[in-house]
Amino acid sequence: MLVHQPAWHEQPAESWWVSLTHAIRQALSQVDGQRLQALCIAHQRETFVPLDARDQPLMNGIVWMDERARELLPSLEQAFGQDQFHRLTGKRLSVNLTIAKIAWLKEHRPDVFAQTRKYVDVHAYLVHRLTDFYRTGWGCADPTGLFDIQNNCWAESLLDQVDIRLDQLPEVVPPGTIVGSLTPAAAEACGLPTGLPVVAGIGDGQASGLGVNVTSPGDV
Repeated sequence: MLVHQPAWHEQPAESWWVSLTHAIRQALSQVDGQRLQALCIAHQRETFVPLDARDQPLMNGIVWMDERARELLPSLEQAFGQDQFHRLTGKRLSVNLTIAKIAWLKEHRPDVFAQTRKYVDVHAYLVHRLTDFYRTGWGCADPTGLFDIQNNCWAESLLDQVDIRLDQLPEVVPPGTIVGSLTPAAAEACGLPTGLPVVAGIGDGQASGLGVNVTSPGDV
């Protein structure tokens, strides 16, 4: 990780793509790729990167554990209302939420804020590299602090508070939705068949819960 200040945590977004293609090719050394029916991604959910009009990162991706927005929490809590924010997003306002870090960019990196065409989580970034579509799953969007968990959509009242436009965020779809298929370039990079469906995934924590069959209250 590239650290510029104490409690800052960043990664080049390109490293996500390099790691994905490496992991897929490593997995394919043990299985016939022609047998695969679809590809799905589980990721660290609050991590995101701002992209410019050419779909290029304007800076390193900001990792979920980054704490640079801590100083803004009191003013954000006053603007959002802690109880209202919790009802809308299911989250308590904290430094690891994407919304706080975008507010930090607005105040401290106005150059990046002004040039950003898309704010994308790791899932949407990789889906775009794989399919050319900016799409992410409900389970990927819900921890950002930007998502209305009752209506399963971006919370436009919160977007307005930090001057984010709806078109700056990826399309959100239910987990399990086919979000596109592998382009020829992506298929070649991954060693997979062109046209392989890509399915909307969930976050790493949710995936691990499913992996150990924690699906109902009391299971833990």
